[in-house]
Amino acid sequence: MSSNDLITTIVEDMDGIQAKTGIPVIFLESSLLNIPETYMALGDVTGSAERAEELASYSRDVLTMARQTTAQLSDAEKPRVYVGDGEYGTEASPAGSVHSEVMDLLGAVNVAQLEEYSDSGKKEVPMEQILLWNPEAVFLTTDANYDEIYEDSVWASVQAVRDHRVYEIPSAPYNWIDRPPSVQRILGLLWMGNLLYPERYDYTMVEKTREYYRLFYQYDLTEQEAEALLSHSTLQDQGTPGALDQEKD
Repeated sequence: MSSNDLITTIVEDMDGIQAKTGIPVIFLESSLLNIPETYMALGDVTGSAERAEELASYSRDVLTMARQTTAQLSDAEKPRVYVGDGEYGTEASPAGSVHSEVMDLLGAVNVAQLEEYSDSGKKEVPMEQILLWNPEAVFLTTDANYDEIYEDSVWASVQAVRDHRVYEIPSAPYNWIDRPPSVQRILGLLWMGNLLYPERYDYTMVEKTREYYRLFYQYDLTEQEAEALLSHSTLQDQGTPGALDQEKD
């Protein structure tokens, strides 16, 4: 489907919803980088300019930090990472897809350099391919069986598993890096940045998570709730002695 066809379909869908509900409908296409602008547009439409500016400002600060930090990285500091979906973690999120935008912005090297992938942006790959890629860090969706990865004799050969650098992507209220590809990815940048470059993204992730939930969801996440949410998702919980960029120094 061409971009013009896609736009026509979206317009038709929005007109259809508006006709059925009697409620004005708008569509705003928002990539990761233009989230602040999208919030400002929503503020104009809804008459909530102050709230929109608050959310846009926070998003803008995180995106700016990510861009500036990545610009300072040498090639040697950029870790090789893999994002796995599916029960066995072998459904790859290819570089260049929407599922890779967070790690791309952070300067991480997505090992899944795949020319063709499914309409969902994912592709099943053989375990032999993951062994060849041998990523330094692995991020698994909650669909994958995190606990079994460390017990699996095949996965045991992957560097990330040997170094205890396998992380479960938090998914409340949504997956933090891609599903859906929406504003929770701002929190995903803070989270993944802290895992890959803790000396550069130097903060406590439990507190950052609580801060984000208060601002964006207006929910006072308790410390215990945040810790449970991050139970498979922090350096501390993995018991690692250092970080990827620290070990390379």
